Amino acid sequence: MRRLYKILGALALLTSIAACASLPMHSRNACYWMTEDGSRWVLMSEVETKKQCFELDSCSGGKGMSGGGCYKWAPSTDAKARPW
Repeated sequence: MRRLYKILGALALLTSIAACASLPMHSRNACYWMTEDGSRWVLMSEVETKKQCFELDSCSGGKGMSGGGCYKWAPSTDAKARPW
């Protein structure tokens, strides 16, 4: 009986891991930078807060500390930016 419980526990853990793998990589907001050619948004993993992202943004009301880069705070690369 103990062996059955161990097998069921392992199966439950594997099922949980598989479920997490199917979730979007970034389900919470993060900072994204628009590439210089304007073709795509790229995750800026080193920018940890909305305030830091706002300070870098030069395109939509941020402080422009990046010297011209466009940044957004959003849940994914293809999502609409959250208001500053």
